Amino acid sequence: MSTRAAVIGGGISGLASALLLARQGERVVLYETDAAPGGLGSTFVYDGRSYEKFYHCLLPGDGALLQLLNSIGLEKSIDWRDVGMGFMENRRIYPMNGPADILRFAPLSMIERLRLGLFGLRARRGGAESELDAISVRDWICTLAGAGVYNKLFKTLLEAKLGEGAGGIPALWLSSRIQREKSNNTERKGYIPGGYRAIVAAVVAELERLGVKIRAQSPVESLSLEGGGVAVTPRGEAGELYDRAVVAAPFIEFQRLVAGIPEARAAASLKLDYQGVVNSVFFLKKQLTPHYWLPIVNSGAGAQGLVELTNLVPTSATGGLHVAYLLNYTHRNGAFYNKSESELAESYRKDLVSLFAEAEGAIVDQFVFKAPFVEPIWPLGYSKLRPPVEAVAGKIYLVTTAQVYPRVNAWNSCCEVAGEMAGAYARAPRPAVVASRRQGGGEA
Repeated sequence: MSTRAAVIGGGISGLASALLLARQGERVVLYETDAAPGGLGSTFVYDGRSYEKFYHCLLPGDGALLQLLNSIGLEKSIDWRDVGMGFMENRRIYPMNGPADILRFAPLSMIERLRLGLFGLRARRGGAESELDAISVRDWICTLAGAGVYNKLFKTLLEAKLGEGAGGIPALWLSSRIQREKSNNTERKGYIPGGYRAIVAAVVAELERLGVKIRAQSPVESLSLEGGGVAVTPRGEAGELYDRAVVAAPFIEFQRLVAGIPEARAAASLKLDYQGVVNSVFFLKKQLTPHYWLPIVNSGAGAQGLVELTNLVPTSATGGLHVAYLLNYTHRNGAFYNKSESELAESYRKDLVSLFAEAEGAIVDQFVFKAPFVEPIWPLGYSKLRPPVEAVAGKIYLVTTAQVYPRVNAWNSCCEVAGEMAGAYARAPRPAVVASRRQGGGEA
Protein backbone atom coordinates (compact mmCIF):
# COMPACT_ATOMS: atom_id res chain seq x y z
CA MET A 1 0.00 0.00 0.00
CA SER A 2 1.33 3.46 -0.86
CA THR A 3 2.20 5.92 1.87
CA ARG A 4 1.68 9.67 2.09
CA ALA A 5 4.82 11.75 1.77
CA ALA A 6 5.30 15.48 2.30
CA VAL A 7 8.10 17.16 0.35
CA ILE A 8 9.08 20.54 1.77
CA GLY A 9 10.74 22.86 -0.73
CA GLY A 10 10.06 23.45 -4.42
CA GLY A 11 13.55 24.00 -5.78
CA ILE A 12 15.18 21.37 -7.97
CA SER A 13 15.88 19.18 -4.91
CA GLY A 14 12.21 19.15 -3.96
CA LEU A 15 10.94 18.77 -7.51
CA ALA A 16 13.26 15.85 -8.24
CA SER A 17 12.42 14.23 -4.89
CA ALA A 18 8.68 14.54 -5.43
CA LEU A 19 9.00 13.14 -8.94
CA LEU A 20 11.02 10.12 -7.84
CA LEU A 21 8.69 9.32 -4.95
CA ALA A 22 5.57 9.70 -7.07
CA ARG A 23 7.06 7.30 -9.60
CA GLN A 24 7.57 4.86 -6.74
CA GLY A 25 3.83 5.01 -6.13
CA GLU A 26 3.82 7.34 -3.13
CA ARG A 27 1.07 9.90 -2.63
CA VAL A 28 2.97 13.18 -2.48
CA VAL A 29 2.19 16.73 -1.35
CA LEU A 30 4.80 19.37 -2.18
CA TYR A 31 4.99 22.48 0.04
CA GLU A 32 6.55 25.58 -1.53
CA THR A 33 7.08 28.92 0.21
CA ASP A 34 6.94 31.06 -2.93
CA ALA A 35 4.08 31.56 -5.37
CA ALA A 36 5.55 28.92 -7.69
CA PRO A 37 8.25 26.22 -7.57
CA GLY A 38 11.71 26.88 -8.95
CA GLY A 39 14.04 27.97 -6.15
CA LEU A 40 17.32 29.28 -7.55
CA GLY A 41 15.95 28.33 -10.96
CA SER A 42 13.26 30.99 -10.63
CA THR A 43 12.74 33.38 -13.51
CA PHE A 44 11.44 36.81 -14.42
CA VAL A 45 9.70 38.01 -17.56
CA TYR A 46 11.10 40.82 -19.67
CA ASP A 47 9.54 41.94 -22.94
CA GLY A 48 7.43 38.80 -23.03
CA ARG A 49 10.37 36.40 -22.57
CA SER A 50 11.49 34.42 -19.54
CA TYR A 51 14.99 34.76 -18.07
CA GLU A 52 16.72 33.17 -15.08
CA LYS A 53 17.27 35.45 -12.11
CA PHE A 54 20.55 33.59 -11.54
CA TYR A 55 22.55 32.16 -14.43
CA HIS A 56 22.42 28.42 -15.18
CA CYS A 57 23.69 26.05 -17.84
CA LEU A 58 23.91 22.33 -18.55
CA LEU A 59 27.13 20.32 -18.86
CA PRO A 60 27.63 17.10 -20.83
CA GLY A 61 28.55 15.24 -17.64
CA ASP A 62 25.32 16.13 -15.81
CA GLY A 63 24.09 12.54 -15.87
CA ALA A 64 21.36 12.74 -13.21
CA LEU A 65 19.89 15.99 -14.52
CA LEU A 66 20.01 14.78 -18.12
CA GLN A 67 18.24 11.59 -17.05
CA LEU A 68 15.50 13.68 -15.44
CA LEU A 69 15.19 15.79 -18.59
CA ASN A 70 14.99 12.67 -20.72
CA SER A 71 12.21 11.29 -18.52
CA ILE A 72 10.08 14.38 -19.14
CA GLY A 73 10.85 14.64 -22.84
CA LEU A 74 13.28 17.58 -22.81
CA GLU A 75 16.72 16.07 -23.40
CA LYS A 76 16.44 16.17 -27.21
CA SER A 77 15.68 19.88 -27.09
CA ILE A 78 19.04 20.76 -25.50
CA ASP A 79 21.23 22.97 -27.69
CA TRP A 80 24.89 22.16 -26.99
CA ARG A 81 27.48 24.81 -27.81
CA ASP A 82 31.20 25.31 -27.36
CA VAL A 83 31.67 28.51 -25.39
CA GLY A 84 34.71 30.39 -24.16
CA MET A 85 36.06 31.27 -20.74
CA GLY A 86 38.15 34.35 -20.15
CA PHE A 87 39.95 35.96 -17.24
CA MET A 88 40.13 39.70 -16.63
CA GLU A 89 43.14 40.93 -14.68
CA ASN A 90 44.03 44.62 -14.47
CA ARG A 91 41.30 45.25 -17.06
CA ARG A 92 42.99 43.05 -19.64
CA ILE A 93 41.08 39.97 -20.83
CA TYR A 94 42.91 36.68 -21.34
CA PRO A 95 41.30 33.63 -22.98
CA MET A 96 41.51 30.56 -20.71
CA ASN A 97 40.37 27.67 -22.88
CA GLY A 98 43.35 25.37 -23.28
CA PRO A 99 47.08 24.78 -22.78
CA ALA A 100 48.09 27.43 -25.32
CA ASP A 101 46.07 30.07 -23.45
CA ILE A 102 47.71 29.10 -20.16
CA LEU A 103 51.14 29.49 -21.76
CA ARG A 104 50.18 33.04 -22.82
CA PHE A 105 48.71 34.05 -19.43
CA ALA A 106 50.92 37.06 -18.69
CA PRO A 107 50.05 37.58 -14.97
CA LEU A 108 52.05 34.41 -14.25
CA SER A 109 55.73 33.82 -14.99
CA MET A 110 56.57 31.16 -17.57
CA ILE A 111 57.52 28.70 -14.83
CA GLU A 112 54.24 29.43 -13.04
CA ARG A 113 52.28 28.90 -16.26
CA LEU A 114 53.90 25.50 -16.77
CA ARG A 115 53.17 24.55 -13.17
CA LEU A 116 49.57 25.69 -13.57
CA GLY A 117 49.19 23.51 -16.66
CA LEU A 118 50.61 20.47 -14.87
CA PHE A 119 48.38 21.17 -11.88
CA GLY A 120 45.31 21.24 -14.14
CA LEU A 121 46.24 17.90 -15.68
CA ARG A 122 46.73 16.36 -12.25
CA ALA A 123 43.37 17.66 -11.00
CA ARG A 124 41.49 16.47 -14.10
CA ARG A 125 43.00 12.99 -14.25
CA GLY A 126 43.47 11.99 -10.65
CA GLY A 127 42.54 14.79 -8.32
CA ALA A 128 39.58 13.20 -6.55
CA GLU A 129 41.54 11.20 -3.99
CA SER A 130 39.68 10.98 -0.69
CA GLU A 131 42.71 12.27 1.24
CA LEU A 132 42.14 15.68 -0.35
CA ASP A 133 39.19 16.06 2.02
CA ALA A 134 41.66 16.70 4.86
CA ILE A 135 44.00 19.01 2.90
CA SER A 136 43.24 22.71 2.48
CA VAL A 137 42.91 23.98 -1.06
CA ARG A 138 45.63 26.55 -0.31
CA ASP A 139 48.14 23.88 0.77
CA TRP A 140 47.23 21.61 -2.17
CA ILE A 141 47.72 24.31 -4.80
CA CYS A 142 50.88 25.66 -3.20
CA THR A 143 52.37 22.16 -3.08
CA LEU A 144 51.53 21.21 -6.66
CA ALA A 145 51.63 24.58 -8.45
CA GLY A 146 53.50 26.92 -6.13
CA ALA A 147 52.62 29.86 -3.92
CA GLY A 148 52.84 32.25 -6.88
CA VAL A 149 50.08 30.46 -8.77
CA TYR A 150 47.92 30.37 -5.67
CA ASN A 151 48.42 34.03 -4.70
CA LYS A 152 48.18 35.47 -8.23
CA LEU A 153 45.32 33.36 -9.53
CA PHE A 154 43.42 31.06 -7.17
CA LYS A 155 43.38 33.13 -3.98
CA THR A 156 41.27 35.93 -5.46
CA LEU A 157 38.95 33.51 -7.26
CA LEU A 158 38.36 31.36 -4.18
CA GLU A 159 37.77 34.32 -1.89
CA ALA A 160 35.36 35.83 -4.43
CA LYS A 161 33.37 32.59 -4.31
CA LEU A 162 33.58 31.65 -0.62
CA GLY A 163 34.89 34.60 1.39
CA GLU A 164 38.12 35.34 3.21
CA GLY A 165 38.50 31.85 4.68
CA ALA A 166 38.25 30.15 1.30
CA GLY A 167 41.86 28.98 1.36
CA GLY A 168 40.98 26.64 4.21
CA ILE A 169 38.24 24.67 2.46
CA PRO A 170 39.01 21.07 1.41
CA ALA A 171 41.03 20.60 -1.76
CA LEU A 172 38.57 17.85 -2.67
CA TRP A 173 35.96 20.50 -3.48
CA LEU A 174 38.16 22.23 -6.05
CA SER A 175 39.36 18.99 -7.62
CA SER A 176 35.74 17.90 -8.05
CA ARG A 177 34.90 21.23 -9.66
CA ILE A 178 37.81 21.05 -12.09
CA GLN A 179 36.87 17.50 -13.07
CA ARG A 180 33.25 18.48 -13.75
CA GLU A 181 33.90 21.67 -15.68
CA LYS A 182 37.17 20.80 -17.41
CA SER A 183 36.50 17.18 -18.35
CA ASN A 184 36.48 18.15 -22.03
CA ASN A 185 39.07 20.05 -24.04
CA THR A 186 36.43 22.64 -24.91
CA GLU A 187 34.03 24.62 -22.74
CA ARG A 188 30.87 22.82 -23.87
CA LYS A 189 27.62 23.89 -22.30
CA GLY A 190 23.95 23.47 -23.08
CA TYR A 191 20.65 25.27 -22.71
CA ILE A 192 17.00 24.45 -23.30
CA PRO A 193 14.74 26.83 -25.21
CA GLY A 194 12.71 28.61 -22.58
CA GLY A 195 15.49 28.14 -20.03
CA TYR A 196 15.10 26.62 -16.60
CA ARG A 197 11.53 27.86 -16.52
CA ALA A 198 10.79 25.28 -19.21
CA ILE A 199 12.39 22.58 -17.07
CA VAL A 200 10.40 23.55 -13.98
CA ALA A 201 7.17 23.74 -15.98
CA ALA A 202 7.74 20.29 -17.47
CA VAL A 203 8.50 18.75 -14.07
CA VAL A 204 5.42 20.39 -12.54
CA ALA A 205 3.25 19.09 -15.38
CA GLU A 206 4.57 15.57 -14.81
CA LEU A 207 3.99 15.86 -11.05
CA GLU A 208 0.41 16.91 -11.62
CA ARG A 209 -0.07 14.03 -14.07
CA LEU A 210 1.14 11.68 -11.34
CA GLY A 211 -1.31 13.15 -8.84
CA VAL A 212 1.14 15.19 -6.77
CA LYS A 213 -0.52 18.11 -5.00
CA ILE A 214 1.54 21.33 -5.02
CA ARG A 215 0.77 23.76 -2.23
CA ALA A 216 2.33 27.08 -3.20
CA GLN A 217 2.74 29.94 -0.73
CA SER A 218 2.70 27.42 2.12
CA PRO A 219 5.85 27.98 4.22
CA VAL A 220 6.21 25.19 6.78
CA GLU A 221 6.66 26.31 10.38
CA SER A 222 7.60 23.01 12.01
CA LEU A 223 7.86 19.25 11.83
CA SER A 224 7.15 16.83 14.65
CA LEU A 225 6.87 13.09 15.12
CA GLU A 226 3.29 12.28 15.99
CA GLY A 227 0.88 9.34 15.82
CA GLY A 228 3.37 7.08 14.10
CA GLY A 229 3.99 9.63 11.36
CA VAL A 230 5.30 13.14 10.74
CA ALA A 231 3.16 16.21 11.41
CA VAL A 232 3.79 19.04 8.94
CA THR A 233 2.55 22.41 10.14
CA PRO A 234 2.37 25.26 7.58
CA ARG A 235 2.33 28.85 8.80
CA GLY A 236 -1.05 29.87 10.16
CA GLU A 237 -2.58 26.41 9.75
CA ALA A 238 -3.11 23.26 11.74
CA GLY A 239 -0.80 20.33 11.13
CA GLU A 240 -1.25 17.59 8.54
CA LEU A 241 -0.06 14.08 9.33
CA TYR A 242 2.05 12.15 6.82
CA ASP A 243 3.76 8.79 6.90
CA ARG A 244 7.07 10.37 5.95
CA ALA A 245 8.51 13.78 5.12
CA VAL A 246 11.34 14.91 2.87
CA VAL A 247 12.96 18.27 3.59
CA ALA A 248 14.39 19.80 0.42
CA ALA A 249 14.74 23.34 1.79
CA PRO A 250 18.06 25.07 2.61
CA PHE A 251 19.94 23.19 5.31
CA ILE A 252 19.59 26.04 7.79
CA GLU A 253 15.83 25.85 7.27
CA PHE A 254 15.91 22.08 7.87
CA GLN A 255 17.72 22.64 11.15
CA ARG A 256 15.01 25.05 12.25
CA LEU A 257 12.23 22.66 11.26
CA VAL A 258 13.63 19.71 13.23
CA ALA A 259 14.92 21.66 16.23
CA GLY A 260 12.34 20.02 18.50
CA ILE A 261 12.97 16.45 17.31
CA PRO A 262 15.66 14.69 19.42
CA GLU A 263 16.02 11.91 16.85
CA ALA A 264 17.30 14.46 14.31
CA ARG A 265 19.91 15.90 16.65
CA ALA A 266 22.94 14.62 14.70
CA ALA A 267 22.03 16.46 11.51
CA ALA A 268 20.55 19.45 13.34
CA SER A 269 23.79 20.11 15.23
CA LEU A 270 26.02 20.42 12.17
CA LYS A 271 27.43 23.92 11.71
CA LEU A 272 27.56 24.84 8.03
CA ASP A 273 27.49 28.39 6.71
CA TYR A 274 26.59 29.59 3.22
CA GLN A 275 27.57 32.34 0.84
CA GLY A 276 24.76 34.18 -0.88
CA VAL A 277 24.76 35.74 -4.32
CA VAL A 278 23.82 39.14 -5.70
CA ASN A 279 23.68 39.76 -9.42
CA SER A 280 22.48 42.31 -11.89
CA VAL A 281 21.03 41.23 -15.22
CA PHE A 282 21.76 43.66 -18.06
CA PHE A 283 20.01 43.82 -21.42
CA LEU A 284 22.37 45.36 -23.97
CA LYS A 285 22.51 46.37 -27.62
CA LYS A 286 26.09 45.04 -27.97
CA GLN A 287 28.18 42.02 -27.05
CA LEU A 288 30.78 42.73 -24.39
CA THR A 289 33.16 39.78 -24.83
CA PRO A 290 33.25 36.49 -26.75
CA HIS A 291 33.36 34.59 -23.43
CA TYR A 292 30.53 32.94 -21.50
CA TRP A 293 32.27 33.19 -18.11
CA LEU A 294 34.76 35.90 -17.13
CA PRO A 295 36.19 36.22 -13.60
CA ILE A 296 37.17 39.80 -12.81
CA VAL A 297 40.16 40.49 -10.52
CA ASN A 298 42.31 43.52 -9.72
CA SER A 299 40.36 45.66 -12.17
CA GLY A 300 38.97 48.41 -9.95
CA ALA A 301 35.44 46.99 -9.89
CA GLY A 302 33.37 45.57 -7.07
CA ALA A 303 31.83 42.89 -9.30
CA GLN A 304 33.65 39.56 -9.20
CA GLY A 305 32.53 38.06 -12.48
CA LEU A 306 30.61 38.41 -15.72
CA VAL A 307 28.43 35.75 -17.35
CA GLU A 308 27.45 36.70 -20.88
CA LEU A 309 24.40 34.51 -21.43
CA THR A 310 24.03 35.30 -25.12
CA ASN A 311 27.40 33.70 -25.83
CA LEU A 312 25.49 30.47 -25.11
CA VAL A 313 21.88 31.38 -25.88
CA PRO A 314 21.39 32.91 -29.36
CA THR A 315 20.09 36.45 -29.53
CA SER A 316 17.20 35.14 -31.63
CA ALA A 317 15.83 33.85 -28.31
CA THR A 318 16.34 37.21 -26.56
CA GLY A 319 14.68 39.61 -28.96
CA GLY A 320 18.02 40.58 -30.53
CA LEU A 321 19.41 41.87 -27.22
CA HIS A 322 22.56 40.68 -25.47
CA VAL A 323 22.10 39.48 -21.88
CA ALA A 324 24.87 39.64 -19.28
CA TYR A 325 25.06 38.98 -15.53
CA LEU A 326 27.45 40.91 -13.27
CA LEU A 327 27.71 39.11 -9.95
CA ASN A 328 29.10 38.81 -6.46
CA TYR A 329 29.08 35.90 -4.07
CA THR A 330 28.72 37.47 -0.65
CA HIS A 331 27.46 36.62 2.81
CA ARG A 332 23.84 37.44 3.61
CA ASN A 333 24.96 39.40 6.69
CA GLY A 334 27.50 41.46 4.78
CA ALA A 335 27.21 45.14 3.89
CA PHE A 336 27.08 44.55 0.13
CA TYR A 337 24.28 41.98 0.30
CA ASN A 338 22.19 44.33 2.43
CA LYS A 339 22.43 47.36 0.18
CA SER A 340 19.15 48.54 -1.31
CA GLU A 341 18.17 47.45 -4.80
CA SER A 342 18.81 50.95 -6.15
CA GLU A 343 22.28 51.08 -4.56
CA LEU A 344 23.16 47.68 -6.02
CA ALA A 345 21.88 48.67 -9.45
CA GLU A 346 23.96 51.85 -9.42
CA SER A 347 27.07 49.96 -8.25
CA TYR A 348 26.78 47.31 -10.96
CA ARG A 349 26.04 49.88 -13.66
CA LYS A 350 29.16 51.84 -12.72
CA ASP A 351 31.21 48.62 -12.80
CA LEU A 352 29.95 47.62 -16.23
CA VAL A 353 30.64 51.02 -17.78
CA SER A 354 34.02 51.20 -16.07
CA LEU A 355 35.11 47.77 -17.34
CA PHE A 356 33.56 48.02 -20.81
CA ALA A 357 33.47 51.51 -22.26
CA GLU A 358 31.16 50.38 -25.06
CA ALA A 359 28.48 49.54 -22.48
CA GLU A 360 27.83 53.23 -21.78
CA GLY A 361 25.29 53.64 -24.55
CA ALA A 362 24.42 49.98 -24.96
CA ILE A 363 22.42 49.38 -21.76
CA VAL A 364 18.73 48.93 -22.50
CA ASP A 365 17.55 47.74 -19.09
CA GLN A 366 18.79 46.31 -15.79
CA PHE A 367 17.48 44.14 -12.95
CA VAL A 368 18.91 43.10 -9.57
CA PHE A 369 18.34 39.80 -7.74
CA LYS A 370 19.78 38.22 -4.60
CA ALA A 371 19.62 34.86 -2.80
CA PRO A 372 20.97 34.18 0.72
CA PHE A 373 21.83 30.45 0.70
CA VAL A 374 23.73 29.49 -2.44
CA GLU A 375 27.23 28.11 -1.90
CA PRO A 376 28.11 26.03 1.20
CA ILE A 377 31.39 26.98 2.88
CA TRP A 378 32.85 23.51 3.40
CA PRO A 379 35.03 22.83 6.48
CA LEU A 380 37.98 20.43 6.32
CA GLY A 381 37.00 16.80 6.69
CA TYR A 382 33.44 17.40 5.55
CA SER A 383 33.10 13.91 4.09
CA LYS A 384 32.75 12.66 7.67
CA LEU A 385 30.29 15.43 8.58
CA ARG A 386 28.01 15.19 5.54
CA PRO A 387 24.47 14.54 6.83
CA PRO A 388 22.79 11.33 5.62
CA VAL A 389 19.69 11.40 3.45
CA GLU A 390 17.80 9.61 6.22
CA ALA A 391 17.70 12.16 9.06
CA VAL A 392 15.23 10.21 11.23
CA ALA A 393 15.08 6.50 10.41
CA GLY A 394 12.10 5.74 8.23
CA LYS A 395 10.43 9.10 8.92
CA ILE A 396 12.29 12.24 7.89
CA TYR A 397 14.57 12.47 4.87
CA LEU A 398 16.88 15.26 3.77
CA VAL A 399 17.84 16.47 0.28
CA THR A 400 19.83 19.72 0.40
CA THR A 401 22.99 21.32 -0.91
CA ALA A 402 24.62 20.38 2.40
CA GLN A 403 24.91 16.87 0.94
CA VAL A 404 26.29 17.52 -2.54
CA TYR A 405 29.91 17.56 -1.31
CA PRO A 406 32.40 16.86 -2.80
CA ARG A 407 30.39 17.40 -5.95
CA VAL A 408 29.86 20.89 -7.31
CA ASN A 409 26.76 22.64 -6.01
CA ALA A 410 24.58 22.44 -9.12
CA TRP A 411 21.20 21.11 -10.24
CA ASN A 412 22.82 17.86 -11.33
CA SER A 413 24.28 17.24 -7.87
CA CYS A 414 20.91 17.99 -6.27
CA CYS A 415 19.29 15.41 -8.57
CA GLU A 416 21.93 12.89 -7.52
CA VAL A 417 21.18 13.46 -3.83
CA ALA A 418 17.45 13.14 -4.58
CA GLY A 419 18.21 9.77 -6.16
CA GLU A 420 20.12 8.69 -3.05
CA MET A 421 17.16 9.71 -0.92
CA ALA A 422 14.66 7.85 -3.10
CA GLY A 423 16.76 4.71 -2.82
CA ALA A 424 16.93 4.95 0.97
CA TYR A 425 13.20 5.71 1.10
CA ALA A 426 12.40 2.59 -0.95
CA ARG A 427 14.66 0.36 1.15
CA ALA A 428 13.24 1.47 4.51
CA PRO A 429 10.60 -0.79 6.13
CA ARG A 430 7.11 0.27 5.10
CA PRO A 431 5.45 2.21 7.91
CA ALA A 432 1.99 1.46 9.16
CA VAL A 433 -0.11 3.89 7.12
CA VAL A 434 -1.27 6.76 9.31
CA ALA A 435 -4.54 8.59 9.02
CA SER A 436 -4.22 12.18 7.81
CA ARG A 437 -5.56 15.10 9.76
CA ARG A 438 -7.41 17.34 7.34
CA GLN A 439 -7.25 20.59 9.34
CA GLY A 440 -4.27 21.72 7.30
CA GLY A 441 -4.66 20.49 3.82
CA GLY A 442 -6.45 17.33 2.73
CA GLU A 443 -5.54 14.06 1.13
CA ALA A 444 -2.79 13.69 -1.40
